[in-house]
Amino acid sequence: MLYAQAFSRILTLKQRLQLKNFHIDSRLIQAGDCFVALPGKQVDGCLYIQSALAQGAKLVLSHQPFDHPDVVYLPNLADDLISLAKDIQKYRRYQTIALTGSVGKTTTRHMLYQVLSANFRVTMAYGNYNNEMGVPLTILSANLNDDFLILEMGAAKPGDIKYLMNIATVDLSFCLPVLPVHLANYNNFEQLVDTKSDIYRILSKQALAVIDLDQPQAGLWQSLTMARVVAIGSGGEIELHVNDALYIVRQGQVVMSIDKQHLPSHLYLNIKMVAGVMHALGIGFDGLKLLEKYQGLPGRLYHYLLKEITLFDDSYNASVTSVKAAIDLLARQPKRKILVFGSMGELGESSARYHQEIGEYANGRVDELIAVGHDAFFAHEAFCGVKKHISETALFQDDWIKAGSAVVVKGSRFMKMERIVQLLLSKFSGEYVS
Repeated sequence: MLYAQAFSRILTLKQRLQLKNFHIDSRLIQAGDCFVALPGKQVDGCLYIQSALAQGAKLVLSHQPFDHPDVVYLPNLADDLISLAKDIQKYRRYQTIALTGSVGKTTTRHMLYQVLSANFRVTMAYGNYNNEMGVPLTILSANLNDDFLILEMGAAKPGDIKYLMNIATVDLSFCLPVLPVHLANYNNFEQLVDTKSDIYRILSKQALAVIDLDQPQAGLWQSLTMARVVAIGSGGEIELHVNDALYIVRQGQVVMSIDKQHLPSHLYLNIKMVAGVMHALGIGFDGLKLLEKYQGLPGRLYHYLLKEITLFDDSYNASVTSVKAAIDLLARQPKRKILVFGSMGELGESSARYHQEIGEYANGRVDELIAVGHDAFFAHEAFCGVKKHISETALFQDDWIKAGSAVVVKGSRFMKMERIVQLLLSKFSGEYVS
């Protein structure tokens, strides 16, 4: 009875466009939002109901009784949240796009949103809402009359993608490259691949599976999905050719050219996937022109051209592949090239070898390496140029960076490399150059 009443109220408010975003963090609540007051390991969300209401929450879902007309009591709130997300989708007009992968998920999600939202109504996952709590919150936040909902699905442990795919009703999915990163909760890389493959395995026959033939798992993915496969990449329905520009090629014919002057090469794959989605949806490629000056996101190779240095903020996360891409970008800069490299996390027993590989790859491409963290020392040892090693970001000195340098700051989240970015932004003031 309690659940039925709660769902009826949510559905009515959503259909009347009177209920907006769902959050479990009361600090994010704005007028018209729903605060989900869950029990927490550290703090109980119910302690923040009053502040959420004061900030303009239209509705509050609480796991404890609370005397207020806009607070709905659901004793099994965590489980009911999943059920609410499943049930609300029965009333949707939008198509749901789901994506996963080891690298590039958030960038691709934002690119896809930028392209689609130019002509359609689109809801996109907020921040890092890509887990067992974030995905249902995103679904509940979506406008039922939108054209598209874009979901990002993370896989911190085996079974995560299957769990999320059983919550969302997905119409189109795709997987970005799967790499041997974030393996801490996996027995091996093969188990990670199997988990990520659920993005295709659980699709219905009516859905679309956009598969990049240039990925080593493409054959596996084609064999396990029931959905209609839209193959892209080499020999696929859509190809990306790189020359003086980026060319989108369909059946041997160029259907779109994209100026690549302002686009770092690591974004080409993201653009290929977005083009594949546009093709699968049958909505044309004109929106891809919007990506010619894609500004990126802070922490993800965000480009600052400051008064005295060029700074690339790639501090959000790191894998072997993404670090090498950042080094390649740095190598093309006509200045003294400095890589500030923080340790990569969740690499298991192979961590030392992967960090050594980064040091070796930087040789001849980078003038100076500043290695930060325990495992980054192995990169420091393998690098033959000017180098420094410090154990933590707090020991970084901004006077190590001289005027006239090009700098990439890169590392995994736990290293908090954004602190170094802020130090450099404070010293070398300036504006972002698109």
